[in-house]
Amino acid sequence: MPFDIALAFDKAKYLDPQIYLFASSIKDKIPKDTVFHIVTNRNREDEPLQYLLSNLNCVSILYQNDEYPDLSSRCRYMLNAFKINPNNPWVIKMELDFVFLKHLSAFEEILDNNLDLVLEPENRRIFQEDEEKRLWRMMYKTMDIPVPTQKIKFRENNEEGLPLFGTGLICVKSNLIDKINENWIPLTKKVEPWLEMNTHPNEQAYSALIFREGWKWKIYNRKFKLNPIGLFRKGEFPSKELIDNCILPEDTVIFDYHRPSWLLKIAEHNENVNKYIKECKEFIPDEWWDLTSTQFREKFNDNRA
Repeated sequence: MPFDIALAFDKAKYLDPQIYLFASSIKDKIPKDTVFHIVTNRNREDEPLQYLLSNLNCVSILYQNDEYPDLSSRCRYMLNAFKINPNNPWVIKMELDFVFLKHLSAFEEILDNNLDLVLEPENRRIFQEDEEKRLWRMMYKTMDIPVPTQKIKFRENNEEGLPLFGTGLICVKSNLIDKINENWIPLTKKVEPWLEMNTHPNEQAYSALIFREGWKWKIYNRKFKLNPIGLFRKGEFPSKELIDNCILPEDTVIFDYHRPSWLLKIAEHNENVNKYIKECKEFIPDEWWDLTSTQFREKFNDNRA
């Protein structure tokens, strides 16, 4: 089943190495009928953007968008990802910190006309029982949406909890995009007061919208986007018992590395990942591997807007 790809990123210099790695790994892995939509506030002559466009073996459409939603979240520009004119029945939203290991035609396995979305759960259940119920009740009341009773299983510790879907990779029917663009930012704004409590406002809003609209969904197998963050988050890597778990399984289509230092650890065990890093070495400043995104922006006066 044909699909489009949607990607939104701003002009932050910290993202430049991600763009090069993304482009290097995705080339020759895109189905021929795919249309690639890029929403950005970078100018057309931007070198990383040009590198990305030159590596896409499909039709690409560039949307110049200077709009930052009136939100506090650092990832707020990402909410522009669906401000596109899709060509195919499905759109797959992606993010820059992805590395591609298999051909993306694999996603045709999970796109089903009987569904509206194919999703992933958030990596871990952030809150436990009473606190979770209390926070969901307050946030959903603010959004004027009934709290869902259905629970989902979170991958990091295999726990069940109230639903919270990740927004890194979303497969969505194209005919839902107008409804998403109409509601995602306003709902996120409503739950941002809980941002300091380690909530994920854009994910809470997106999840609530899905239940309010009664959209049909399923969870995709982790091979379609493997997220090793749980292993690293525990601070245990590279202990012996986790090294093998951090070697990417053979059937991994995409993996989401989150931090450059974690990407290097994965590269120690995966030849393809190491190859992509070598291809982009000249474009990646040494500091990028060691600094957090906040440290990098501070050192290089890297303003997103």
